[in-house]
Amino acid sequence: MERQSITARDAHTIELDILRLLQRVLVQDKQPEKVRAALEVSEEARNLESIRSIPAIAYALNDDVIDGRLTDDRIPELIDSDRVAIEDIKHFAEEEKTTFVYYSIVSEAEIIVWVIQPNGTINVEIIDLNPVAQSLESIASDTLRVVASYIDRGEEEVLLAEALRTNTPNFEPPTVDEADQNRQLQQLYQLLIAPIEDYLPIDSGSKVVFVPQKELLLVPFAALKTPSENYLIDGFSIRITPKLQYVLRDRPPLRRFPKEEDILIVGNPANPEVRFLQGAEQEARLISILTGSSPYTGNQATRDNVITGIEDAKVIHFATHGILDALPPSGDTLLLIHNRDGVAPDVREIASTAISPIQGDQISYSLWPDEDGMGRWHVIRTNGSLPGAVILSDGQLPSQELLNLRLEADLVVLSACNTARGFAGENALLGLPMALGLAGVPQVVVSLWDVPDIATQQLMFQFYLAMYEQGSNIDVEDALRTAMLKIKSQEKYQDPIYWAGFTVMDVSQ
Repeated sequence: MERQSITARDAHTIELDILRLLQRVLVQDKQPEKVRAALEVSEEARNLESIRSIPAIAYALNDDVIDGRLTDDRIPELIDSDRVAIEDIKHFAEEEKTTFVYYSIVSEAEIIVWVIQPNGTINVEIIDLNPVAQSLESIASDTLRVVASYIDRGEEEVLLAEALRTNTPNFEPPTVDEADQNRQLQQLYQLLIAPIEDYLPIDSGSKVVFVPQKELLLVPFAALKTPSENYLIDGFSIRITPKLQYVLRDRPPLRRFPKEEDILIVGNPANPEVRFLQGAEQEARLISILTGSSPYTGNQATRDNVITGIEDAKVIHFATHGILDALPPSGDTLLLIHNRDGVAPDVREIASTAISPIQGDQISYSLWPDEDGMGRWHVIRTNGSLPGAVILSDGQLPSQELLNLRLEADLVVLSACNTARGFAGENALLGLPMALGLAGVPQVVVSLWDVPDIATQQLMFQFYLAMYEQGSNIDVEDALRTAMLKIKSQEKYQDPIYWAGFTVMDVSQ
């Protein structure tokens, strides 16, 4: 009989499968202690995925590692991922009057969803996907497609469709029938929200933090529609966090509205390879008036100007074109990095090996301790780069370059197309948000689709105006909700494509 070996990927998959099965067993009778234990198990599964992917990104895509400049205090010890204490989350929920909605996809036919209420109660429901004709991935992608489309109310309305902040050549604005859009948004509401709506707060504007995973990371929660034709944003202030751990960040939130040198603003770089964005330029200028700062627009939006100011800014704002594509793989790169206490890392690179049909095209990471326990070998395999970049006047600023920076920003706003998107993992999207988190940023505002230029300019001005009126201890998600409601109250901007494309996301690593 032929002996088959188990790969690192096989072992990782087995671990995740066991943890998913354990969650299902623990929640069956809904006993409080078991419900809590199942939630801890689910978070542990997300930690495992972080241990597998994030160190690989931090090492293998970091220029300092390749060049041998990295020192021990510069290396994030991401293999020792903090385990979140549920008591800390309950305390946060109480202090911040926040409700957490935590989804765990345990099989193709089942989602477990926990709701942590401000009073500390943890409720759980099991969503059965068997009656649904489509796969969850298909439903989520169809919803994203229809919500990112203009509603076709006749030829004249379609002709008024705005230019999008996309770099796709000959791009045709997407259109959808209004009834189809409503049906899709209500279907996903019924699937994800209706089973737990009795546990949600009743006061308008209450804070809800969604903790999705996999394909649910790209759900436009703000635009989901209730049976009474209300959007979810009408009732709640919404933000996203891929892991509970991310909300318990060491750095406090944005303490005050940014002024002058506190903010770096980039708008409508003059790049001959992309179309002119009038709204993006006006957006940058309006925000600069509110903040008393000088924006980089047109030919001034260069890499040198941006890099010079980006590391010290408390708020960073890009109003430009976004690029989703990653560099194509050309073969594997293996990095062997040896860390030993008190000794500079030893980096060895093995480049251009064949792409493994077993490993596929994903980043992977493993750890091998020295026999004496005083050192570690980090074995990292990657064959490309993180997806995502923003356009500047003389090139791009890609995810891979951002993660090499050490940023002091409390908030980064990526007012461009598709800046929330990337490779979907168990608990993260490998792209611009993750890169910024690795660079030290705790929170971002990012987009789920090709956003309209002029409507986005108005949305962003209202967003900053709401933060300006708050003055201090800025509530970013409340400010974004205020902006969304103001934009969608205008008849010409009532449809979700104009106001629902952005989300607040915690990205602390």
